[in-house]
Amino acid sequence: MLNNAPHHFRATVTAAALAALCGVGLACAEPAKRAKPPTWTPEDLDAFLDDARQALVGPRPDRRSPSDDKQAPLAGPQSSAAGQPPAGDVAWSQLIDGDTLADEVKRLAASLQEPLSSPAAFKSGGHQQCRSALNLLAVLFAAIAEYDGDVRWQADAAPLRDRLARAAANCKVAADQALAEAAQRMAELDDLVRGQPLGLPPAPAVDDWSTLADRSLLMERMEQSLDERLAPALATSRELTRRAADVAHEAQVLALLAHVIQREAFDNWDDPAFRQHAHNLQDAATELKRAAEEIDHPAAQAALNRIEQSCANCHADFRG
Repeated sequence: MLNNAPHHFRATVTAAALAALCGVGLACAEPAKRAKPPTWTPEDLDAFLDDARQALVGPRPDRRSPSDDKQAPLAGPQSSAAGQPPAGDVAWSQLIDGDTLADEVKRLAASLQEPLSSPAAFKSGGHQQCRSALNLLAVLFAAIAEYDGDVRWQADAAPLRDRLARAAANCKVAADQALAEAAQRMAELDDLVRGQPLGLPPAPAVDDWSTLADRSLLMERMEQSLDERLAPALATSRELTRRAADVAHEAQVLALLAHVIQREAFDNWDDPAFRQHAHNLQDAATELKRAAEEIDHPAAQAALNRIEQSCANCHADFRG
């Protein structure tokens, strides 16, 4: 409001404020000189409200004393009885950045084109390719819906998440209806990638993540990342230098999937040993991203070894 007041009024207020500071907080050599009361004109008064509360909105501020804050500290991440941090203690943006999410969505959307190119392609094995891609896409859009930073397509993410999950489930069989539904999802993804919002009706948050995806397909994607993408890219320091961006991408996808499989109610999600293995993998994948960005080959190789060891330990405990 003060910026809208006349210049002579702002100068008067500034002088009065300095005089007040001198009187209450500073050891002034001379008594403060007080300005004469200003003469108010109707134009001056028009810049102010009779009652400032008329323009205030929202709840009243919390006026608790500092002692109240000490008695009720803010809650931090909680640990389970076994000492394992819960799956929800890490923000999505700490695992994967918005650009990597968008790039992975685009890659998976493009992978639908071949199996959906014809009914024959779909029914001769393409339905399984579609199921895998749609399965992963459902998880990615679930993460986008909850994402805590800048990310594309968040407005449509929750309803599209559910549509993708349903289409993935229906692609277990190579039926005409499954083909039509998968083709419709691909068309929606194409619209999004081209910048066309879908305007879908809102959908509630998901509680049971196992309804979105088959965990075995998520694990297949993790194994593909390790065997086909990360291991070759880290074979030598020269390869890492050449493919550092790809390694950072794959590391973030791995971190996201390791986090997702700890969500309710995937198999073993509440088993402390399973969650510890998944958490170890998640941490190692995050370290691999950092090493790739710094093109630190020894650190990247050490992080990959930790990822592989976490997988081996988990398989030993839960696959017998």
